[in-house]
Amino acid sequence: MKQMFLDLRELGYEGSYERVAAFGRQWKVGQMGRGNSASKSTNRQFESGPLSKTSQTIILIMKPDAIIRVRFKKTAENGRSSAVEGEFYACPLFIDGQAYDCRLLLSGRCLELGEYYEVPVKFLHRDFAILQLAAGKNVVLWEGKDVANGSIVSLCEGLLA
Repeated sequence: MKQMFLDLRELGYEGSYERVAAFGRQWKVGQMGRGNSASKSTNRQFESGPLSKTSQTIILIMKPDAIIRVRFKKTAENGRSSAVEGEFYACPLFIDGQAYDCRLLLSGRCLELGEYYEVPVKFLHRDFAILQLAAGKNVVLWEGKDVANGSIVSLCEGLLA
């Protein structure tokens, strides 16, 4: 976990080590069975706060790995309680039951609950995710529970080779 935390710091993550460790524990539980009650009982998301100038710069120069079409569940569907907005949204993205930490590159957009959006995605460890990426594959975004569903629309330049 410590190495993951250090790697995330280099990529601009400003949250605490405790959040990364909690994510690691959640991910491990999810790997043992996404449907069990332990994975559903943890309903936390990565901390975020005001972005430093360095983080803003990193986000502006990040090139997406894929474009996804996604719909965040409404609160009544056991989804989020508020829209997703800001420069980016950090969460695990599941493809075929495997979790990959990613950033949805929002560029200041507001994604309202219940609506469909096409959003660029950057994987923190692209090399792990690349074998799973293919247009048409279903994806799930997770915040201690499934909060959004969608599919991969296309792969971005550099992944098509």
